Amino acid sequence: MLTFFRPSLIEDDQYQPTQDDLDNRSRQLNDQDDRYYQSRGQDGRPAGK
Repeated sequence: MLTFFRPSLIEDDQYQPTQDDLDNRSRQLNDQDDRYYQSRGQDGRPAGK
């Protein structure tokens, strides 16, 4: 199961992102990773990308 990064959690002064949180966010922002497309509601990377 994918857990999507929620920026609103950063606003809580006590919240410290784990390395897994940071890695997940990075993957969601990287258009070379399938999670980039999944976080945008697509099944995965389009063919040819």
